[in-house]
Formats: sequence, structure tokens, C-alpha cells
Amino acid sequence: MLRENVIYCGDCKSVLAGFPEKSVDLIYADPPFFSNRHYEVVWGDGYELRAFEDRWKGGIENYTAWMEDRIRECHRVLKET
Repeated sequence: MLRENVIYCGDCKSVLAGFPEKSVDLIYADPPFFSNRHYEVVWGDGYELRAFEDRWKGGIENYTAWMEDRIRECHRVLKET
């Protein structure tokens, strides 16, 4: 049985693997979106630069295969209502 009101943080594929079917009310996910961009953000006092790549090795085919595995796992654990 899952504990109520707990936030799990991690890759949903591995985190949800231990959850029973139809046991979750809500999944909030923030996956990479394959925007094919490089992001740079000046942070704080202007001396810190945070950046990340939203590109995917292998192109859209690899990205959609990666996402499909995670979406299927989310579907498996979500309740009907």
C-alpha cells in the first residue's frame, strides 16, 4: 500500500515500477520536451550561468521511444477516476 500525500522525485519509469496498478491519483511530470534548443539563463547576481541542452541523441525516434516507456508506466499506475 502506498502512503498518502507523498511526493516522489526521480525518473518515473524506475520510481513507478514498484507501484501497484491503478494506485495513483495524480502524476506531475516535467520531462524533456525535445525543443532542440540550448538554454542559457543568468541566475542570481549575474555571475552564475545555468544552461541545459534540450536535444536528443538519435533524433525524434529515440525521444518518442524513451517517452513511450514512461507514458505507459504512468498509464499503468493511474486510477480510472
